[in-house]
Amino acid sequence: MTTTTVSPEAAFGGQPAVYREAVDAFAQIATVLTSEVTLDSFLHLICDKACALLDIAHVSLYLRDAKGGQFQGQVARYEYDVDDIIKSYVAGVAADGFTREILETRQPVLIKDAQSDPRPVRAQMRRWNVDAIFGVPMIAGDDLIGLLYFDNGGEAYPFSRTQQEMAQVFANFAASAIVQATGRSRLQASLTSISRQNKVLRHLSTINDQLTSVVLRSGTDLSDIAAAIAELARNPCVIHDASRARLAESRIGGDPVISPLDGPAASRPAIASQLRLLSTAKPVTVGPCPGLGLPRRCIVAAVELGNEHAAYLVIEDRSGAMGTLESAIAQRATSVIALELVAARRGRDAELDTSRTLVAELVRGARPDPVLEERAKRLGFDLRSRHAVVVVSARGDGEPLPAAQEIAEALAATKNLPAHGRPTVLATEFERAATLIVRLPEGRHGSPESLKEPLGLAINALTHDGELLAGISSACIGPECYGRAHFECTQILGLLRNHTRPAEAGLTAVSSDELGASRLLLASHGPAQLDAFLHDVLGDLANADDPKMTALLETVSLYLSNGSSTGKTAAGLGIHENSVRNRLTRASALTGMDIVSDGDARLQMQLAIHGLHLRRQLAGGERLRAV
Repeated sequence: MTTTTVSPEAAFGGQPAVYREAVDAFAQIATVLTSEVTLDSFLHLICDKACALLDIAHVSLYLRDAKGGQFQGQVARYEYDVDDIIKSYVAGVAADGFTREILETRQPVLIKDAQSDPRPVRAQMRRWNVDAIFGVPMIAGDDLIGLLYFDNGGEAYPFSRTQQEMAQVFANFAASAIVQATGRSRLQASLTSISRQNKVLRHLSTINDQLTSVVLRSGTDLSDIAAAIAELARNPCVIHDASRARLAESRIGGDPVISPLDGPAASRPAIASQLRLLSTAKPVTVGPCPGLGLPRRCIVAAVELGNEHAAYLVIEDRSGAMGTLESAIAQRATSVIALELVAARRGRDAELDTSRTLVAELVRGARPDPVLEERAKRLGFDLRSRHAVVVVSARGDGEPLPAAQEIAEALAATKNLPAHGRPTVLATEFERAATLIVRLPEGRHGSPESLKEPLGLAINALTHDGELLAGISSACIGPECYGRAHFECTQILGLLRNHTRPAEAGLTAVSSDELGASRLLLASHGPAQLDAFLHDVLGDLANADDPKMTALLETVSLYLSNGSSTGKTAAGLGIHENSVRNRLTRASALTGMDIVSDGDARLQMQLAIHGLHLRRQLAGGERLRAV
């Protein structure tokens, strides 16, 4: 096998000086390869040596983009700094026939009349006042990695064969050096990145330990966790629940956190589109959107429990320097928040189980027991305070009924009930109904009947379809009262089912105090029996369509309620006593009952009027002036 060696002199027309000058210029560049310089500085050195080698005014350097394959401007040697302009240029576009020729032939191309030749982009030639331009490919091995463009502005320049050959030799040497430099730069960047990541990981390990210690500390809640996150991230934060209501906030400088999850901002397209990217795998950066009320960037991270977003963490960028570390803190913090939420849920579940058992024992008629009262005390519920039992049921069997706890929470949320940091309502499902024990407000507004309005608001808030009935007991003080109170409520529910007409929806609530002792009369008679009793005792006096009968019944009712005093009755009606006596005589004649002289007749008449009053009240009729 014969090997032919071509000397540099032979390769360049026997002109060793060309090769030597190019090598000398490159040698000055090669000494920098082992130095800690930026890529731009290294490329500037190449341009400086190229201009000195050819004794020419200008040169610009382009490198091939590894991703897109285009040649992007990097640096230039000019009378002033034009790097920013050069970096915006791309060589080899469709209109750039000059560069495309270099790429196709992989040979240098000289254009002596650049402003009239059709191959270069003539607008650029005119802009830079280029008279002649020489383009040289930068080839390392078989790879064309870049381009050098030489020009002397508007000054004449010979671009001799020797100069062209020196430029090509130098360009190829420089190409090899750039490959080494970029490789070293990438390696250095990789090592720097690894070092930075290791530092972040060590920092995150410390952060994770700090956050975990906060959770394990006795008495910790979400406010403590938010404070720890704000301290570690050096920026304020807020924790939202699944419905985006605020659970806890840690401020810095006293100003509240402006969160993208607050109010209408979250639904604005510019913010909503960013929030849609939110996943448990990676927090998202939202904002700033000053026009939408979000003046600063925020990191938003989701807290997942059971494949659903149970909460959200928002860190607001007050420092203006949040980055990878703060995102990592947010992601780690979500795990800590999840642990706290799970612990809180378990605590609430255990508390609900205890409260359900307590309610069931009380309404079954539990006797006073120190253990029972201690369990109630642990729930913050003082059985010696004034309470009422409320039983809510559907009218018919099998009809839908909201869960007892849902009704209790909706009732407790109304502003009509006391708070004072203690629970206001305990609830359980008992005998196919929702049974509640409700703490009564203090003062003159604390009657059981006052619960009707907040109970109606609570049922409306649940948007329940179908009719519900509710019985409200008289006030309870002490554990021994709750069994009796529950019985009162079940009696009332029976009265409502028997003596009221069904409705399509809504709540019908009646309190024991409204009915009084007459509820026993209604409870012991069905509708037909009650109608017969009222007819036997009152007769035509019960005819509400006859004004004369109504006046007689009103007179008898007021007479009985005033202890059979004709004087008080006359004063109450604004008529003469003789008129009262005449009306009583007529009523006795119509009913066959001696209202004035017979005590048994007066008792039956009083019971009948009570029954009629309650019947009309339950049916929505007018209430008598006095009963």
